[in-house]
Amino acid sequence: MKIALAQMRVKQGLLERNYQTMVLFLEKAKALGAELIIFPEMCLSGYLPDDDFSGFSGELLYYNTQIAELSKKLAINIVYGNNAVSAENNIPRYYINCVGTQNNGKAITTFDGGSCIYGKNGEISACSLNPYEEGLLFSDGFTAIGENRGQKITGLISEAVEKKFLALQEAYKSMDEMLGSPKYVFGLSGGIDSVLNMVLCSLALGKDKILAYNLPAIYNSQATKQAAAKVCSNLGISLNTIIIDGILKKIESSLGEMNSITQENLQSRIRMAILMAQTSQENAVLINNTNKVELALGYGTLYGDLAGAWCPLGDLLKTEIWEMARFINKKFGQIIPQELIPDENLRFSENQIYPSAELKENQVDPMIWGFDDWLLEQFGEYKKKTPEKILSLYKDGALKELCKKYNLENANDFISHCEWFFTKLYANAFKRIQSPPVLVLSKSAFAGDYNGDCRESQYKYEWTQNYKKLKKQIIENR
Repeated sequence: MKIALAQMRVKQGLLERNYQTMVLFLEKAKALGAELIIFPEMCLSGYLPDDDFSGFSGELLYYNTQIAELSKKLAINIVYGNNAVSAENNIPRYYINCVGTQNNGKAITTFDGGSCIYGKNGEISACSLNPYEEGLLFSDGFTAIGENRGQKITGLISEAVEKKFLALQEAYKSMDEMLGSPKYVFGLSGGIDSVLNMVLCSLALGKDKILAYNLPAIYNSQATKQAAAKVCSNLGISLNTIIIDGILKKIESSLGEMNSITQENLQSRIRMAILMAQTSQENAVLINNTNKVELALGYGTLYGDLAGAWCPLGDLLKTEIWEMARFINKKFGQIIPQELIPDENLRFSENQIYPSAELKENQVDPMIWGFDDWLLEQFGEYKKKTPEKILSLYKDGALKELCKKYNLENANDFISHCEWFFTKLYANAFKRIQSPPVLVLSKSAFAGDYNGDCRESQYKYEWTQNYKKLKKQIIENR
């Protein structure tokens, strides 16, 4: 029997469009001699929050009936979803996945396809076309047949950075369609996050979709302003500069003396007010620039730089941001200014730009980049580690090389920084809950229960008795 695996692009909630796509696949499969065609699960409706089909049940029944009639008319059998049978029974197994982008409101998830055929021993014998590409893969049982034979599993993309780059490109394109193909406003500080985000958008959608704004105040360095101008020049994008010092001084004169945090937050919110005004003026959409570590630690201002329609970088660690920048420059040429990218050991030379919010004099990010990225991964990935487990690893000497690399060999320094990190992580759940939808790129995205598994409650974290005991042992034995 000739079997067709239909790796199709599913449009969430657009039943008629999905039905028309299925019709095209059915007709093509039949013309090429297929007797059976298998579609991905939820291929008519897409994935919906809480499986809420109350508004779609009538439409689903209608289109299911239409597909059943097509099956009879074309004399081809149709299967929806993934039906796996044990290889022990000597029966072929197939995995059929959709391509495209879907969301549940808080989590934006891309589906890259990866449909495949399993051999007699349960190994993957062939996989589908390129990631995020529609197509038919044909099989006569355990192997692929025909001109489109797919590719061996060894031919698939293995580099994590490239997989995430492709997911970001797919998400930008799909979200653009969902949002009605508007223009996009970027607050371009000249730091690596905003620069990378704008570059990703330009590569996916083209430079004409972008409205870039640099909004400097007295604390913004000439270096970051030049970096913003440089990347815009590299992409052929006009950079709009609006100096906010005058607005800041007027508000300060009305409110009176402010502490440092208030003034920092005020700068961020002034910028956001200007950016949102531009989105209204241009009928555009604002994109958020926050990375995963900043989101985790609350290093951002509510109703300021944490605003935006969605957050493409919200599941990328800072180390991954730099890795992505290197990947793009290698693949597309030196688009991103080199002064924003540290070396492989995360060291910056004197003429480079160390990460800073630039909201006060001589400010640098309080994170220990590299170490804090690692720490966040321990909290989020499979077999999540607790604060107690982190201290246990330190006590047992398992973190010796890591601590040496980041100058945290001293027990007091290590515990002090970890407790700062833990405290920030737990205390800032309220910001993450109010943050824009995040593109899910890992199992630990701050995006609710939809592949991203970080569902959160707000509460005050207390150190456990075991934690206090471990801390005492470490300090006494240092």
